[in-house]
Amino acid sequence: MINQKYTQKKSKRRKKRRLKKRIKRILLITATFLLFILLFSVVIFLPYQGDAHHLQESNTKMTASNKNTETSLNCEETSSEPTTDTPLNNNEVSQDIESTQSIEPSETTVPSKNIEPTQENTTAIQETIPETVPSSLPVENDYFNDAVFIGDSRTEGFFMYTDLANAKAYAHKGLTVETVFTDPVININGSKLSITEALRQTSFQKVYIMLGVNEIGWAYNSVFIEKYTKLVDEVQSINPNATIYLQSILPVSNEVSSTHDYIKNEKINEYNGFIAQIAKEKNVHYLNVAEAVAAPNGALPDDAAIDGIHLKKEYCQKWLEYLKKHAI
Repeated sequence: MINQKYTQKKSKRRKKRRLKKRIKRILLITATFLLFILLFSVVIFLPYQGDAHHLQESNTKMTASNKNTETSLNCEETSSEPTTDTPLNNNEVSQDIESTQSIEPSETTVPSKNIEPTQENTTAIQETIPETVPSSLPVENDYFNDAVFIGDSRTEGFFMYTDLANAKAYAHKGLTVETVFTDPVININGSKLSITEALRQTSFQKVYIMLGVNEIGWAYNSVFIEKYTKLVDEVQSINPNATIYLQSILPVSNEVSSTHDYIKNEKINEYNGFIAQIAKEKNVHYLNVAEAVAAPNGALPDDAAIDGIHLKKEYCQKWLEYLKKHAI
């Protein structure tokens, strides 16, 4: 009897131990399953949350960027008389071509509808080049008294070698259709201003623009077209009644064209096609100044420039005579 009771108790203890082991196994399996589900959720959903955050951040930046690009200068025009930068020394006219071959469109740059031309498009542009301002009896120097000349060091040299005392030279070494909006290079009443800012504080009726040789190394033709067009729009918004002349880019010597990394006369001719097309679209005047200084082969004569790029006095005078004979 005693042995039977003992056996029953022992059996009950065994059953309890077995039950506890089963419960532990079930709890362990359940915990493992829940942990697996949690890890699976993290792996699956976390990348989407990161992408959503990145997209939201990008949209925020894009919105801010668009607001910045749509903000225009609203400065009032004054009659303050500007002073130009110091002209180049006769013996120290240096090449001003900047290393801008790798320029990319910025986030705020909206590509122009005139996308980078193919060979076919380039040919079409050249075939539709409008005629330059027709030749006429030359005007006197005082015709330029209310004119502003925008350009790089070639324009600086032009002013150094010509007698246009009352015209204004808003020119600077290395200037481009990009930096006219950004670089403070013009001194007005002790303050350094960008070209477009200086124009807003200047009284003028004529604007001559010669830009492009520094931009030939840019990676995208469409950026040059877009920025040049923007400059014309800016001048027209500042003074809608001003006469605007877009001057062709002057050629370089055969030696420069054949040895320079990216300045080639063929490329200059292509860019002049773009400038002429902009003149046509914006209803402003195109001046093929290049024909005033080029040799029959289209290149700059060897004796025209000290470095194959910047004109000597004799050729700056030819440039001026051309402008005087092609005035509206």
